[in-house]
Amino acid sequence: MLQRLTRGGRLGSGMMALGLFALSAAITALMGMPGVQDAAAQEEEEYEFLDPQMCGACHNQQHSQWKGSLHALAHNEAIYDRYFIQASQETDGEIELFCATCHSPIAVMNGSIPFDEPPSSPEDTVLPDKAEETGVNCDFCHSIEDYTELRNAGYVVDRSNVKRGPYEDADAQGFHESEYSELHRTAEFCAICHVVDHPVNGIHLEMTYQEYQESGYPEEGIICQDCHMNRNLGDPPYELPGKAAMTGPEREHVADHYFVGPNIVFAEETGADELKELSLKLLERAADVEITGAEVADGQVVVNVDVTNKGAGHSIPSGITELRQVWLEVVVTDADGNTVMHAGALDEQGAINDDTVIYTTIVKDAEGNATTKFWLTEEKASDYRIPARTTLSETISAEADLEPGEYTVTTMLQYRSVSPFGLSEVGMPEGEVTIPVITMTSDETTMTVE
Repeated sequence: MLQRLTRGGRLGSGMMALGLFALSAAITALMGMPGVQDAAAQEEEEYEFLDPQMCGACHNQQHSQWKGSLHALAHNEAIYDRYFIQASQETDGEIELFCATCHSPIAVMNGSIPFDEPPSSPEDTVLPDKAEETGVNCDFCHSIEDYTELRNAGYVVDRSNVKRGPYEDADAQGFHESEYSELHRTAEFCAICHVVDHPVNGIHLEMTYQEYQESGYPEEGIICQDCHMNRNLGDPPYELPGKAAMTGPEREHVADHYFVGPNIVFAEETGADELKELSLKLLERAADVEITGAEVADGQVVVNVDVTNKGAGHSIPSGITELRQVWLEVVVTDADGNTVMHAGALDEQGAINDDTVIYTTIVKDAEGNATTKFWLTEEKASDYRIPARTTLSETISAEADLEPGEYTVTTMLQYRSVSPFGLSEVGMPEGEVTIPVITMTSDETTMTVE
């Protein structure tokens, strides 16, 4: 039985006017598509998706890696949950399907989402079935057989006992049927969900695949999985020998299932510590900064910095970039270690001072206000990020009255997955999550003032 759960260009056609009415019409159109109707109409004969723990009985390594990942947490991770609740409240539930078709796909296919009433707390988003609650899980990904478009969850799911993967000789010894899938060996498999356009006006909200397409890596045969499903993060050795299942044959390469990424938010699960270590390593190898000049001129300290995206197969940052922030922090200290100039510092509320360069995307709502609520986006006001394999030259300056002497200049490229402003927009209770500021890379030099 096939279920086609797609979103895309059809939603935006003829709906360029924004607002709840247009959004409601767009999502209603989605809910009327054949695949979504089939999910409810054919309930009695449907294949029941498995609790991932059952998959782990044979695929123990993959399950132990996956269960601490953001794929496993895609439905109930605290930040997503707050955005989902806020979006549902502000659209009277109309946006739920748009979010959940990627984040909670089995719940959508089972008809558990949309909820009967817009949720008002995390307790209201708890799902009744383990296969639904565990977000983007084994049985879902390995049931995808095709796609209709590379954006907005344009996947085609074969809801059956046939599981697809990258091995031509896979044999599950009767537990399930196995089928080779070339799609699972491509970047396009990831693009199905990692390209997101606004459901009404079509504004590009997540462009990771497009950024990858322009990076030069596709021409070299490098795909998403080479970094995000390999503990060596794109460095040699590229192959990870092992078994895909406990009773299976030894293979030259078995992909990791950590799904390493920059969001340092994990469940308290076995393996999450290793995933955090890999995620930090991924961030640290992605970029370089180099101080190319530092001087005092006309009463100002002027620092020139080259910032290079050397290791990411897409822009820095990528993904939901209206939430994410990367910025340059520059600190100048005297011989006694006293700070005499500090650009890119955080204020008491955690906001970045505007005396530095910030790599992020700013979207605005109908009133022209900056927002992280993607569903309110009417305009992409700015998009300044570091493309793959690109060096950007930046100048940071600030007033400073320096005495003659030697000074130390330190530049850091900082990252955080969401700003305090974003958390406040969706009513995140203080202390519920901790968003660390991570130094991706740094450089240091000395400056002499005559």
